[in-house]
Amino acid sequence: MSCEGRFQSELHRRGLRVTPQREVILSVLHSLHSPFTAEEVFQKVVNDLDHRIKLSTVYRTLELLRSINLVSVVDVDGRGNHYLHIEKEAPHFHLVCRRCAKVTGVGAEKALELQTSIREEFGFEVEVQRVNLPGLCKECRRRES
Repeated sequence: MSCEGRFQSELHRRGLRVTPQREVILSVLHSLHSPFTAEEVFQKVVNDLDHRIKLSTVYRTLELLRSINLVSVVDVDGRGNHYLHIEKEAPHFHLVCRRCAKVTGVGAEKALELQTSIREEFGFEVEVQRVNLPGLCKECRRRES
């Protein structure tokens, strides 16, 4: 099922309406490169599609998408949340530089290795799209030396 179908189905299941604002916000996610901020979604919606949408609507819709597992949230070390459209991404986790806020996705192969290792050793199922590992990127480590 497409992410639009999942979204509509889940809204109906929760007794919520499929609004034009929610639909336009979801459609914009397909055109953005992950990770993105709520403000970037808002600017894209306002500039390209619907100038009447409010930033608060974008935040509420992103939170709704997160609760449905269509979007994951990466906290970029006090610089605000960045969002990833899960339907566009293969399973992966995120390396988040605490200095420059660069977010690097670690690919499906490594993510699935980590997921399998944790499942086998601890019996715990990790949601790899939600794993954020803080640290320093190569460039910031070089600057420290």
